[in-house]
Amino acid sequence: MMKPLAGSLALIFAASMFAQAPAPSATDISTATIRSLMEKGSGDEIMRMVDAGPMNVGVAVLQYPKGSRADAGGISHNDIAEVYYVLRGEATMYTGGTLDNPTPMTGAPAPVAGPGNSGRMQGNVVSRKIGPGDTVIVPVNTPHVVREVTSDIAFMIVRMDPSKVMKLK
Repeated sequence: MMKPLAGSLALIFAASMFAQAPAPSATDISTATIRSLMEKGSGDEIMRMVDAGPMNVGVAVLQYPKGSRADAGGISHNDIAEVYYVLRGEATMYTGGTLDNPTPMTGAPAPVAGPGNSGRMQGNVVSRKIGPGDTVIVPVNTPHVVREVTSDIAFMIVRMDPSKVMKLK
C-alpha cells in the first residue's frame, strides 16, 4: 500500500513544480517513520516541511479515533492547499460551503496547517464517505472537517505552501 502511495505523492509533487529554479534536494520519508506516527493513534504531526523551490511542501500524518466528532467545526487554511490520502479507517469528510462567523484558528491546527479560520460550515457543503486509498484535494480557503469516524482513521496529508508561511522541518 505504501509504494503506490509514494508514487502518487511524487506525481502530485512533480506536477506542482513545472517552472522552478535549480532543483532542491529530494527528501525521503520512510514507511517506518509513517508507521511509527500511526502507532500514536491520534493527532496531526508534520513529518517534513521542506523548501521545494517556489513553495514549501510538507507531509503529515493526521489521525482521529473512532467516534462521531459531531461537535467538530470546519476549518479553512488561508495559504495552504492539502491533499488527504486515507491510510486506514473510515469516516465522512465534509468540504465546501462557507464558515459561519469565521474565527481565526488558535491552538493545534495553526502550527501544523498554517493560519486559517474555524467555524460552523454552511451552504453548499459536500459530504463523502472515505476509506483506505481514497484521496481528497482541499484547495486554499476551502472549509473542511472529518466526522462520523466509524473506525480509527489515519491520513497522510501533503500540504502545499506557496506563501511559505510554514516553518521548515
